[in-house]
Amino acid sequence: MSPNLILYQASAGSGKTYQLSLSYLKLLKCFSQSKKEALKGILAITFTNKAVYEMKDRIISFLKEIALKTNKGLILAQESGLTPQEAENFLEEIFLHYDYLEIRTIDSFLLKLFRGLAYELNLHPDFKIKNYLDDTHIERALIRLFEKAQLDEKIWQFLEAFVDFLLSYEDSLKINFKSKIISELEKLVNLSTYREELLRTNEEFDTFEENSSDKPTTSLRGHLYFKLWNLLKEELEKVLNEEGTLYMGIWKEKLAQTLQRDFLPWIYLKLGNLQAFIIDEFQDTDKLQWTAIFPLVEDLISNRKLFLAAGDTKQSIYRWKGGDPGLIRSLKENLRDYGLSEKNLNFNFRSSLSIVEFNNSFFNFLKNEEELKKEILKRIVFGKNDKKPEEDLLSLAQSEFDELFSHITQSANKDHPGKVFIEWLPVKGETQKLANALIYQKIKDILEELKNKDSLENTAILMRENKEVIEMSAYLLSQGFSVIGSSFLKLKESPLINTLVSYLRLLYGYEDEISLATILLGLFKERGKEILLNYQKIRPFKNLDFTLLSYLKTYESSFYKEAFEIPLSKGRLLNIYQFVRFLVSFFSLEEAFPQEKPYLCKFLSLLLRFTAQEGDPLEFLDNWENLAEEEEVELPEESSSIKVMTIHKSKGLEFSKVIVPLNFNTRRYQPPLGLLFTEKGVHKGKKDELPQELLYLYYLEKIQHSLEIFNLFYVAFTRAMQNLYILVPVGLKNNFDSAEIFIQIFESLKEQVSVLKVKNFLVERSLNLHNF
Repeated sequence: MSPNLILYQASAGSGKTYQLSLSYLKLLKCFSQSKKEALKGILAITFTNKAVYEMKDRIISFLKEIALKTNKGLILAQESGLTPQEAENFLEEIFLHYDYLEIRTIDSFLLKLFRGLAYELNLHPDFKIKNYLDDTHIERALIRLFEKAQLDEKIWQFLEAFVDFLLSYEDSLKINFKSKIISELEKLVNLSTYREELLRTNEEFDTFEENSSDKPTTSLRGHLYFKLWNLLKEELEKVLNEEGTLYMGIWKEKLAQTLQRDFLPWIYLKLGNLQAFIIDEFQDTDKLQWTAIFPLVEDLISNRKLFLAAGDTKQSIYRWKGGDPGLIRSLKENLRDYGLSEKNLNFNFRSSLSIVEFNNSFFNFLKNEEELKKEILKRIVFGKNDKKPEEDLLSLAQSEFDELFSHITQSANKDHPGKVFIEWLPVKGETQKLANALIYQKIKDILEELKNKDSLENTAILMRENKEVIEMSAYLLSQGFSVIGSSFLKLKESPLINTLVSYLRLLYGYEDEISLATILLGLFKERGKEILLNYQKIRPFKNLDFTLLSYLKTYESSFYKEAFEIPLSKGRLLNIYQFVRFLVSFFSLEEAFPQEKPYLCKFLSLLLRFTAQEGDPLEFLDNWENLAEEEEVELPEESSSIKVMTIHKSKGLEFSKVIVPLNFNTRRYQPPLGLLFTEKGVHKGKKDELPQELLYLYYLEKIQHSLEIFNLFYVAFTRAMQNLYILVPVGLKNNFDSAEIFIQIFESLKEQVSVLKVKNFLVERSLNLHNF
């Protein structure tokens, strides 16, 4: 392939996955003299497991089309250069050696790399990754630090200085010091996964600042806290290392530090002969991830091998997880002299003409109208009550917006005109609570309208927060609609999974009433309810130590033996994955709960992964609440149910009809842990305490944070294939930021000629308050 350095600027719906998969096939053709080496020599990484699955599925289906000589396959064969026989050979190689298909999430690749360097880094050869920190681990780190201070005068002096500072100035920490330090240490470790400033050594902050004023300076406060957290983090790492474990917030930082040194020969020894590197969703990559993989990229470039990146700064909605759209800009700057080729994917294969033209007009208008853009940015970055902002900061915010939306114009590939509905919701100076009630009413009206036209299928409602997804889903269910809310897909929402977890708790000694009652009601329905009622009747006449377990053993002995004793005695010989598999078979759960099968498969997959890592079952149970919140079943692609999800969850998806209520605000900005990093050190303090130099730095970071609202607009407005409904509250005394920004832009846009392009497809409607 030529050139060897390629950056795809891939707007929404522009066929990015198709292009990346086709590029993969072209690479296979280049290396086809050895099927095994060809597959192992191409590394493709992306952001989510879903994206990994989609790329693998697309590549295999492409090879299948070519091998079968379908009409599509003939086109793919011509574009990729692969013959049907070569495609068939690659398919056979993939089926025999699926692990050779090196398509991974970026975190799984980095973890694989880190495991490969375990010996060189003096780590346990089979270390386990902890996803959550236990308070006990941090408490042990505190004790170890105190013991270490007794032998190290320098650390002792530091702790004395910190305590003096605490007693003199930090009233809020005097009472709750330990829990505050524990929670903030965990935040610091998590920040280490994407804040490159946290790679700086403690030695940079070893000198104390003399403080002659009545109040501590931000520099002194920042130095003391940052130093304490880092000392504790060192001890925490040792505590975990003794157990053969690493916390995920630590291993990423450690890997980035390692790969900044001369470890490249070792990396290639572990990875093999890497010929090509493909990285997708580049705008969601964080700086530490890029620091870790850049030595590989640099080596590929120097050997004229292929590096291909794809991303879209307009869809950067993961800044809160460290995603840095600025990396695309730095990539272009750093690699332009090496022959970087930029390819803009400007055709939209997803959306109807109206939606494409509307988004072109809306975002181009804001980009080109300098005064309007300046006014909006001034409000969301600096706030209504801030003093006049510095012009250079405002100019920087404008140029950052222009950079994000530098490639906005698309051409529609679909003939279907579709429609964009602007739904105005007059609220007449009332509250945001009433506005939300009107939004619910309008969404119901739209769904009823679609239902009457027999056009309800593949409709999605995009909300800002998970809490709103839950509330909207519950409302629509109460109105008789069939709904799949992304909140429903979490493992914690499955009664069957909660029942199986209760069995695990009993197996490992948690003989609590709740677990027993959960099992009785979850598996045995009416029989379980009858047992609980009988227990409640007899309980007042028994001793205090007469428990539900006592009742079962005494009055329901045969039931207890069959439902509890036999499976639990079997479970003591099995690991947790095997035990749950046994329960599934023993109670015929797949037949008894067919609707729960997706949750069951996800849960078994989670247990299998946990068992393969030799995780501690007690740790699994202790962290179950967190795991159950995070782990979720994939959203069904084919379903007549209405989908309700967050804008973040919708990224990468498409729906025939999309409803977007503009009832969200920009998130309040606060520097992580209150820390600001400068060349002279680290600072911590409230905004009002910051000197002018730090206030400037504060606003630099806030600009990046505040621009996310435009990315959310873009992602939400580009999910629809046919019709887009934008719900806009109007007339609130204190309107939502999203609604207010949209109104400012749209009302100005209507006065311009450019909007005439879509006037035939653009419909403005107001809610009829008489029906409310």
